[in-house]
Amino acid sequence: MDRRDSLRVLFLGGFPAKPGRLQQQETPVPAQPGVFRSSWESLPDGAWAGEAFGAEQPQGWCIQGGELLCMQAGPNHSVQLLTHRLAASAGPFILSLQLRFLAEASLEDTFAHAGWLLGLKDCSAAVSAEGAGIRVGVQRCGRLFIGLAVSNKFIPDEKLQEGIRLVLKVVPQPGGTHHAKLTALDKAGNTLAIVKSEQYYADDWQGSIAVLSHSDVEKTDPEPVVSFGFMEAAGERLEAQGEMYD
Repeated sequence: MDRRDSLRVLFLGGFPAKPGRLQQQETPVPAQPGVFRSSWESLPDGAWAGEAFGAEQPQGWCIQGGELLCMQAGPNHSVQLLTHRLAASAGPFILSLQLRFLAEASLEDTFAHAGWLLGLKDCSAAVSAEGAGIRVGVQRCGRLFIGLAVSNKFIPDEKLQEGIRLVLKVVPQPGGTHHAKLTALDKAGNTLAIVKSEQYYADDWQGSIAVLSHSDVEKTDPEPVVSFGFMEAAGERLEAQGEMYD
C-alpha cells in the first residue's frame, strides 16, 4: 500500500478486508517515511509483538489468530513502534487502530483504557512515568479521550466487544496549537463517538508511538484483556527510524 492509498484508507474509515495469513514470518523491509501499517494479521502465533514493535512487558503480549493481544491486566502495558516516530517539524498526521475489549468491564477498574501513548521523548524511560506522553483512546466504559478531553457520548459495550476502529487526525493551527480529532467507528463504518482537543502544541506530539492497554487493577494470572487487529499511520510528521531499517 503506497502513501496515497494509506491516506485514503485512513481518511475514509471503515474496516479493510482482512488479508490472508500467507506469510509465516515478518520480513523486515525498508520503512517508508510518512507511511506505516502493522502486519499482525500475517504473523505466526507466538509470544511476541512482531519485529516492528518492542514490548515493555514482553511476557504480557502475544500474536494469536492474526491479532496482537494484551494478555495481562495492569498499568501501562504497551508496545512501542520501532520503525517510525512523530518528527519535531510541525505537520499533519493520522493514526488508525482497530481494537476490541476481551475482558468484561469492572466497577473496580473505572479508568481502564486502550489506545495510544504518543510523544514520549525518552524512549528508554518507563511508560509508567506520571504525565509522560499524550494518552489517546477509549475507556473501558466507552468514552473516547485525548488527554483530559473526553467525549460526551458513551460507546455501547457490545460495540466495544465486537470491535471498533479509532481514527486520530492531528492538524497544526495558526498560533502553534494542533487540532486533534478522535473518531470511533463500528465495523460498518458508522460513527460511534467523537472527541476533539486543541490543548497540545507541536512539541507535545513529538516522539514515539506506542499501542497501550491500561488497567489500574493488576492481575498476576494471564487473561486476555484487549486485542488489536491493525495499526496504521501516515502524514508529514511520520518519520522512519530504527537501526534494523537503516
